[in-house]
Amino acid sequence: MYLGIPATWGRAKSQSLNWIMERVQDKVAEWKESLLNQAGKEILVKAVIQAIPTYAMTILKFPMSFCKKLNALVGNFWWSRNHNKRGVHWRKWEEITKSKAEGGMGFRDFPLQNLAHISKQDFLSAPKVKCASWTWTSIEEGRKFILANCRWGVAKGDKISVWRDSWLWNGTNLQAWDNGHDPMVKDLIAQGNRKWDTRKIHALLPASQATLVLQTPLGLVGEEDKLIWPFNKSGNYCIRTGYHVARTSKPQPPSGPSSSTSAPKDLCPTIWGCQAPQKLKLFLWKASTNSLVVKRNLFRRKMASSDLFPIWNEASETVEHVLLLCPLTRAVWFGSPLQITISLDNLSRFDLWFLQMVNKFKQLTAEGSELAMLISFLWAIWKGRNNAVFQSVTPNPSQTIRQALINWQDRLNTAEVTPPESTSNQGRVRRNRAAHWMPPPPGTIKINTDAGWAKDQPLASLAFLARDHSGQILIGGTAGILAASPLVAETEALREAMIMASNLNWGNVHFESDCQLLIDTCNGKKLGENQIILEDIQLLKANFQSCLFLWVPREVNQAADNIAMLHQQHSLPSNWTFNLPPLLARIIKRDRDRLDLRIPHDPRRLMSFDPRGMGS
Repeated sequence: MYLGIPATWGRAKSQSLNWIMERVQDKVAEWKESLLNQAGKEILVKAVIQAIPTYAMTILKFPMSFCKKLNALVGNFWWSRNHNKRGVHWRKWEEITKSKAEGGMGFRDFPLQNLAHISKQDFLSAPKVKCASWTWTSIEEGRKFILANCRWGVAKGDKISVWRDSWLWNGTNLQAWDNGHDPMVKDLIAQGNRKWDTRKIHALLPASQATLVLQTPLGLVGEEDKLIWPFNKSGNYCIRTGYHVARTSKPQPPSGPSSSTSAPKDLCPTIWGCQAPQKLKLFLWKASTNSLVVKRNLFRRKMASSDLFPIWNEASETVEHVLLLCPLTRAVWFGSPLQITISLDNLSRFDLWFLQMVNKFKQLTAEGSELAMLISFLWAIWKGRNNAVFQSVTPNPSQTIRQALINWQDRLNTAEVTPPESTSNQGRVRRNRAAHWMPPPPGTIKINTDAGWAKDQPLASLAFLARDHSGQILIGGTAGILAASPLVAETEALREAMIMASNLNWGNVHFESDCQLLIDTCNGKKLGENQIILEDIQLLKANFQSCLFLWVPREVNQAADNIAMLHQQHSLPSNWTFNLPPLLARIIKRDRDRLDLRIPHDPRRLMSFDPRGMGS
């Protein structure tokens, strides 16, 4: 072994990885001696077992048989009842490896986890090798996965094939209409001005695909085409999103007949997001997915001779019967402070009933105490059923109600409700922010940008307006472009403003936008959706002595917003910078009237730049 990796290995790769299996088995054997509930097992699986092979997974592609053994080991451990009894797997492994929001437990599937880790290696330009080693073939497997799911950001377009590569903004590929011709994307770009050649594109492609091409952003400043991982906000590959892509793209086996209908989408996020101990959340998940050990489920698996309720043997024991419909259970619900009346007329499935009750409590109050009481009663009813079945304790509705209220009060007394610090701080910052346009410092120019975008309109409208510290308009500009989303349009507007300021050799500039996400990306959080434009913005930023990106509320950005709206409505005159439209003139005057400065017009000031030279 060298650094946790086998120094040599033979044909049997699984034998070279036995040290991983031994470490996992040792951990599982230690934990089985402890009386852990499934909530505790979940934490140990995710924090320890799934982390053991991480280092080796970043270098080697594990054999599928070895990964399946690891999956089986984790599954057997999580479902086991104690150290000497193998539990029943009430849900398929493919289902519990789904995220909790999708109805699973969020366990990692080891083959997909392995693929996500080896794809982290940056060997995209390395050549293929014949008779390569285990390590090199593993790297090639990760490279194949990356190239199959990445998207190109177009600058020059000389590295990108029109037909073979993924480069459109929505991640789809173009259908080849001319099999004998393999053009590069650079052939669709007009020479000299780095814009799409509309004539060539419409001649080569049908209208629907031509629109997708024209909506794809082009890099105007950067020279290199870049590979973008579109599933991460930064545009860079990360293991978390890599695993998600690998899992969603994995071919799913045909599903057989199911005994239950799919749960509502907001059910599982509600369960895992409620204020309750982890074991109670797990109990609710089992009840909602029909994974509780009731006689109907045991009978269906041929593990019981009958599905009748074991206390009275009068009805089939289902999750709904135990928790809601049993006469003793209905007495508990009616005698509780919630005073819930349950009948077959308004009940079909437990998960639908539970979600209905949650929504009802949300409408009544936002405190969550009623929901906590509901969960406490469900748990007390289940515990009472188990005591009656396994310990022959006579069911007593009054005792169940009393125990549920004690548990509920204990949880309320121990609950710690602390508002997130970041949220409260952010609220204070926004309340303290000035609700009107603020001038930049003397010697600095402030440029407000905005974009108008509508899904049913072909063109988005870009607008920017530059003013000095006295509120005097220096220059403004508008443009119409095809944009795939409002964020792309806002980013294009900012880039156009920066190109204008750079061409005018302005040194100190503040750029303001009412798009919070755009300002966050410009200040270090890149987005894969518009990364090629952000690359240009970062390159342009180097042309200024001082350059700040600032977020302002929409009411502060009214001037740029009004310009974009008028341009989108085709009601903005071509000479609007000299003859302001009435509403825009009032906005500019109001912003200036709020300033204490009254600086007379000086022809030597930056106002001398002719805005007509920029093109409106």
